[in-house]
Amino acid sequence: MSEMRSFQKVFPSESIMMLPAAAYEDLVSALNVVDPEILHLSGHCLEGKWVFEGDSREVSCVPGRKLGKLLSTVKTLNCIVLSGCRSIGIGETLRKYVPKRVRIVCSSTKLNNTFASEFCSEFYRQLEKKNWNAGTIDDCYLNTKSMLSCSSRELKFGDPSKHLHVVVDGVPLLDFNHLGEPHEVGPDGVPIYSQSCRRCNPKVGGVFTML
Repeated sequence: MSEMRSFQKVFPSESIMMLPAAAYEDLVSALNVVDPEILHLSGHCLEGKWVFEGDSREVSCVPGRKLGKLLSTVKTLNCIVLSGCRSIGIGETLRKYVPKRVRIVCSSTKLNNTFASEFCSEFYRQLEKKNWNAGTIDDCYLNTKSMLSCSSRELKFGDPSKHLHVVVDGVPLLDFNHLGEPHEVGPDGVPIYSQSCRRCNPKVGGVFTML
């Protein structure tokens, strides 16, 4: 929702179509009535598929090739933004279907939600007053990356994986914090997620790349 609000702040309402909690069929229907220049998908990826969840909460996982075939018919597209953890796999598949001029912004890492929202907000602010073509979109991406890589930022551009707790059988091993001290525990003595631990909450939010 925060990314949707950011989008609304940058672009006039008459030029936006929002599809919160959209099923794949909702996207197909929307593309039959609008000709978007930017398509923004915010959500989750699973094994090379984009996860759509409609109002009924029914989940469908759509393969990148199916999404690519759909988007290949949209002649007005200039940019696709895939705001989801490790969405680069789907991005690479879409690259095979859409024209070379279409820029695809996706993530090669896990994403912090706050960082993803900040990145997209700044990227769209950069795009706001420019003509949308491959060159200007590239510049906007690079400017956004530079701004969010600033060392003074609380949450920076970068891969968080090297900072996180080791995962064992799908569960983070909350052994020591970033200072090498025993991890914070709850009343029952069991280690818990901690905002102050830089292994639970690293100060790098993720990496967006452009294809």
